[in-house]
Amino acid sequence: HTLGCHECAIKAAEFSPDGTLVVTACADGNSCIWCADSGKLVYTLRGHEGPVQSAAFSPNGKSAVTLSDDLTAKIWQVESGQCLYTLHGHVRNLLSAIFSPDGQFVL
Repeated sequence: HTLGCHECAIKAAEFSPDGTLVVTACADGNSCIWCADSGKLVYTLRGHEGPVQSAAFSPNGKSAVTLSDDLTAKIWQVESGQCLYTLHGHVRNLLSAIFSPDGQFVL
């Protein structure tokens, strides 16, 4: 399938742990969650003020993290597409993140 809602370059993409969803990071400042089987858009994750460089799912697939050139990381609830937390205070660009094995922490 082609993931077609992004109007600019997709910077990163990752499958959910169960393989049913895909999260993408885009240079337009948005991320999207897609149905892996159909390629249909499930949610657009809006809120970053700069290009999104990376996106990843938590080990249980219930949360996702996005990282932006706006020097923030955001934690999203996958089920609703809602932003749960915005992590501020970074002084350099964020390029990648990973959840701890239990999903409680993000590095």
